[in-house]
Amino acid sequence: MFNLLLLVASFLSFLSGFISNDPSSIQMGIAILVVVIINIIFSLFQEYRAEKAVQVIKSLNPHQDQGHQNGSNEGKIAVTDAVPGDILASKREIECQPTCDKSVL
Repeated sequence: MFNLLLLVASFLSFLSGFISNDPSSIQMGIAILVVVIINIIFSLFQEYRAEKAVQVIKSLNPHQDQGHQNGSNEGKIAVTDAVPGDILASKREIECQPTCDKSVL
């Protein structure tokens, strides 16, 4: 949204520079366009790095786990199929006692 506002300001600066034959308005329009281009480059770079970070985090999560589902030992269970009540091997503590410290969670 901010880039769009800057593009409108650049257009108006170019327009006023060409109508009044003022080179400083044209220079201002060029400067605003340079700021927009730099902002776009930084935004794309940040988006790329964020997407890479999300992919790394997704790769850390297991896709399957050993466990019991519906009371039977089914062996490997897809993590996306796990529902509350299933017992998975990666979950070390199924039920927490009242004396448990949950502040870290």
